[in-house]
Amino acid sequence: MEYKIVSEEGCLRTVEFGVSLEDYNKEFNAAIKQAQAYANLPGFRKGKVPANIIKQRFGDSLELEAIEKLANDIFKSYTTDENVKLAEQPSIIDINKDGDPITVKIRFEMFPNVELKNFKGLLIDEPYHQVNEEEIDHSILHIQIDNSTQEEAEEITDEFFAVEMEVFQKNEDGSVIDHPNPPIDRVFLHDHHVDPEIVTLLMNQKVGYEFDYTNKDQNKDFKLKIKAISKYILPELTPEFIKSQTEDRLESVSEFRDEINFSLQEKWHQNAEEAMRNQVIDKLLEMHDFPVPTSTVLNVAQSMFEDYKKRMKQYYGSMKLNFEEMKDKFMVDATQAVKWEFIRDAILEQEKIEVEDYDIENQFSQFLGGMDAAQIKKVVMDNPNLKMQLLSQKLFEYIIDFAEVRSVDFNGNPLETPSMGIEEDTPVAEEVK
Repeated sequence: MEYKIVSEEGCLRTVEFGVSLEDYNKEFNAAIKQAQAYANLPGFRKGKVPANIIKQRFGDSLELEAIEKLANDIFKSYTTDENVKLAEQPSIIDINKDGDPITVKIRFEMFPNVELKNFKGLLIDEPYHQVNEEEIDHSILHIQIDNSTQEEAEEITDEFFAVEMEVFQKNEDGSVIDHPNPPIDRVFLHDHHVDPEIVTLLMNQKVGYEFDYTNKDQNKDFKLKIKAISKYILPELTPEFIKSQTEDRLESVSEFRDEINFSLQEKWHQNAEEAMRNQVIDKLLEMHDFPVPTSTVLNVAQSMFEDYKKRMKQYYGSMKLNFEEMKDKFMVDATQAVKWEFIRDAILEQEKIEVEDYDIENQFSQFLGGMDAAQIKKVVMDNPNLKMQLLSQKLFEYIIDFAEVRSVDFNGNPLETPSMGIEEDTPVAEEVK
């Protein structure tokens, strides 16, 4: 089969094929006969319309259909012979019927062939952090806050107070903008998102207190007036309270602290795993330079935008967001995501990394109760997301096993603490959707 690559740009190709007149005439005549069998024209019985009438009425469209069919057949052979994997449906962009063969140009985007670099022996930093008593105290305090009650108060004496304030914006000359129903802002002084200056200004004040405040982020001046004060009453760490927080498993403060310590340490461990995986992705992206299909990137970018729009609606209500206005940002992120998927898949194929029964039973048996091993395997293997989740985890473990791992703190400073490594038995329940 003869063909000519007319143009190459990234993953976009234009290829020219030849369709012989002999093959064309056979296909065209076959199309006329098929049209005769179904044509229903005035003055003729169905199936008895002469060929010359069919040519006169439908010749142009039948001619085009014949050429397109032959071109598509040739193109399928081309993709098979050249191992071309299409990223989108090809399109015929030109047909030249002057001569033998008839020439047809087809434009398409293809998936790239990734030539893997040596990814074994990467230098990977493994962050480690030892949970301290202050972190445990902080965690317990927030458990108490979440389970606190509130009572009305007249004066603010510490940070465990919520304050409702009327908000009056000022003009540039310092005068207060009159508002019949000023907006109410409620702040909890212990919340770290609250401006420390607000906390300082409110401390030891009572209902009715007015004060001036400048929002430096907005560069606007306001007058605030305390409308109501609520004091948070924190529960004590009694055995009953601890039992209520641990489903009756624990009742002593020391046991409670130990469990929180373990939970916090596990979160740091998960953060370390995520940091190491991000390093692997970043390093492999940096090592490999190849084009990715624009059509695939665009689809991923649009999906990212839709997810972003849903999150914004959830937090901020109805918002007018336009993909075209934000397209550039999402296209950058989508390009990296698509590129990583090609690298990931190439490594999985090259290293013959596959999902094994052990992987499924180890990761999912405790989350899919009531099923035997065969049922669990079918659920996972029939779900592309679950299957790729397992494959991705095995891939990261495989690469890190061959990596040069250095223990650091979460600021990147070297530690003498031995590397903790990514454990094979780490649960992935949080990722299962």
